[in-house]
Amino acid sequence: MRIIPLLIMLFLASCIGKLDKDNPNLNKEASEPKPKIKIDSLQLDTETKFIIGKNDTGNGYFNLINPVVFSNTASLYATSTENSEIVTKLKFNAPLIIENPNDYWGEFYTINYGNKKAYISASNVASHKIDVTVKDKKYTYYFITHYSKKYNPNKNGFTIYKYDRERKQFVDTFSLADSRADIVYQVNNAAWANSDIIFYTQEINAYCGGGTHENYIIEANGHFNILFKTYTYADDAEAPQVNYSTISFPKNVTNDTIRFHKVSPVEVKNKKGKAIILKDGSPKVESIDSISFYKWNGSSLILLGQKAVKKQ
Repeated sequence: MRIIPLLIMLFLASCIGKLDKDNPNLNKEASEPKPKIKIDSLQLDTETKFIIGKNDTGNGYFNLINPVVFSNTASLYATSTENSEIVTKLKFNAPLIIENPNDYWGEFYTINYGNKKAYISASNVASHKIDVTVKDKKYTYYFITHYSKKYNPNKNGFTIYKYDRERKQFVDTFSLADSRADIVYQVNNAAWANSDIIFYTQEINAYCGGGTHENYIIEANGHFNILFKTYTYADDAEAPQVNYSTISFPKNVTNDTIRFHKVSPVEVKNKKGKAIILKDGSPKVESIDSISFYKWNGSSLILLGQKAVKKQ
């Protein structure tokens, strides 16, 4: 289950990639006998779907979901500098109309305020605000995706804040330092036992050698964890290498298996353990194509088995 905008797909088609991301880090070996895995019987991606609301907007490289002021108060400026005139001040949770999501790359978001342009420091903005009700309790999740010394001290990462709307207080946070949240979606978690919510985030590096990094983040049993990390790399080197991973969810995650598919390059070595060098001076490379099978047991991912095929 992946969403890659058309422009990104075209970009990836012109480049092929390379790898260094890890396998899923929320898993345990099954202690019980491993069941036989029936790959052909899987009905993929029919239950664990993205939830996309009417207030989910973007441009293919970034999306926004109900962006709001996150700081207690935030100044709106007449120009994109804090030395300019202060137009007004807004309080926490005030809605924002952000004109261009690509302003992420700068220090200020341009917003529409009273049919006029104004500017707000990106470090005071929650770019994604998602309201949910879990077991009759009302929560809001705020994503701080831009660097903020106070709220998100991860220059290449993001922080999620969980807010209890009835108690009017924050009750949990989760930070990821090695991946941006350019795109954020809520995932249907109805079939995931003991889970409160699942999020999908995607970092997009739209240049050759860039590619995408994706995260599936679950909150279950009162804790946030990363379910899976997937990626695609694009490399315009003279000897391009296939390098990507994908995740496929079954119709019923309780009774059937989740498939984590990974294709990665490895250097071919001789009997002495040294890399085999081709005539052009580059190392000989093979691709490893592997599939890992998992089940969700209500608290963690259980690794059921793996299948690997080495390709020239």
